[in-house]
Amino acid sequence: MPPLPDDADRFRVFTIDSQSGATVVVMDPRDLPPRVAALYAQASEPERVTLLNRLLRPLGPLALVTVAAGAFGGLLPSGPDARWREAEVSLDDTRRVGTAQVLALADYVAQKAPDVLVALTQVPPESV
Repeated sequence: MPPLPDDADRFRVFTIDSQSGATVVVMDPRDLPPRVAALYAQASEPERVTLLNRLLRPLGPLALVTVAAGAFGGLLPSGPDARWREAEVSLDDTRRVGTAQVLALADYVAQKAPDVLVALTQVPPESV
């Protein structure tokens, strides 16, 4: 296992491959948003719903309407208790969200809650 660099901004990502087994990769946090966008591009529609719901959890109402040029603004909850509900993604929503928008969303989440991205890159979306 390679030593962890002194740079505190780096972290270890554990991956498991059926052929090569477990490996440890030391990553820079800036590498996470593209990995998450690639994960989204390869995911099935139900996995995309789960992935987007996880990415949207740390976003407040203002972020929903500003991130990715407002692509997620339509997910703002409405009604009397809307303030206390999280945005929820449907299968139809995943058909309107492209990889570039997920990249912008992941970039925002990397700054606000990087632990969410680390979790997404370590396990398949259906088990998150």
